Amino acid sequence: MDVSGNLVGSNFKGIYRTEAECKVHGFSSEPRHAHRQAHAMPLVDALFQWVRETQPSLVPKTPPARVEPRACRVPDRRHRGAATENPGPT
Repeated sequence: MDVSGNLVGSNFKGIYRTEAECKVHGFSSEPRHAHRQAHAMPLVDALFQWVRETQPSLVPKTPPARVEPRACRVPDRRHRGAATENPGPT
C-alpha cells in the first residue's frame, strides 16, 4: 500500500475510533459533537486536503477522477449545527 493509502486508511480508522469512543462513554449529542470536533474533524480536514492535492494528478475519465472533484466542492460542515440543518416538513 502506498503512503496515500496509509493516510486514508488511518484517517478512516481514527474517525471510526472517535465514534466508538462516543458510544462507549455514552455521550449525548452536545458532548458527542464536541468530541467529534476535537478528534474527528482534523482527520476529515486532512482527508479533504489530500483529495484537493491528489485530484489534479489523476487520469481524466477514471472513476477516482470523476468522484474527487465533487469531494473538493463539499461545503465546510464544521460549524453546521441543529439550527442550520433542514428540520423537514412542518
